[in-house]
Amino acid sequence: MLKKLSSILLVIAMIASIAACGKQESNGGSSQGPTLAKIKKEGKLVLGTSADYPPYEWISKDQDGQTQIIGADIALAQAIADELGVELVVQDMQFNAIIPSLKSGEVDIGLAGIVDNEERREVVDFSESYFAGDQGLLVRKADAAKYTSKDSLKGVKLAAQIGSTQDELAKTIEGADYEGMTNQNNIVLELKNHTFDAMVVAGPPGRQFASLNQDLVYQDVGFEDEGKMSVAVAKGNEDLIEIINKVIGDWTKEGKMDAEIAKYTDLSSKEVEELQ
Repeated sequence: MLKKLSSILLVIAMIASIAACGKQESNGGSSQGPTLAKIKKEGKLVLGTSADYPPYEWISKDQDGQTQIIGADIALAQAIADELGVELVVQDMQFNAIIPSLKSGEVDIGLAGIVDNEERREVVDFSESYFAGDQGLLVRKADAAKYTSKDSLKGVKLAAQIGSTQDELAKTIEGADYEGMTNQNNIVLELKNHTFDAMVVAGPPGRQFASLNQDLVYQDVGFEDEGKMSVAVAKGNEDLIEIINKVIGDWTKEGKMDAEIAKYTDLSSKEVEELQ
């Protein structure tokens, strides 16, 4: 009887061992999510951004005339890469291409003033918020008295960046003649050239564009705040989100994000050569 019981226990132990091995193999021998495993294996964190959103990301030139993408979002991405112990690689793309690039695995994280909302949560996951801003209008200074409220925009030629929260907002403005474009710098150019009457834009870049162009002004017309900006990642990467949240938490406690925004607001006012 004792021998028979020992045999049964041995069989149970073997089954448990096989099941445990199978589980380990299905996870690739690691508890890491697919994106974090890829980052560790390749030794780099690939950031997808849209470099037309000062002071968060824009294209600048160094003293040697070489272009580089800088800004508060880029500084945050560098801090995340440092936490992971890997190199940061920045890929500039159209704003509406960032989420598809996350889904396809072309980039590892998305940072471009991306607002966490229900529609986007259906296809990607988000970190905790690192900033929440306002939104309004960028208009020619000569027209500032015309556009003071949402109701004043009936019949007005409006523009906003495709895929942004301002894109969705502009589509709800009754009676406006709306057109979306992919690049905010180009929208500002077209606004200056009288192709459009107004640009629906987030507050921080709107004020930056106005400070860089004496003939433009940023208007608060009573729009709701834009929402919470967060880092976007492909679904199924809770471990990567945890690391990102740690960095954001540290930055929040130290007041680092506010400092970086202030730093790059001042820097972009001096250095951005956009709109030429």
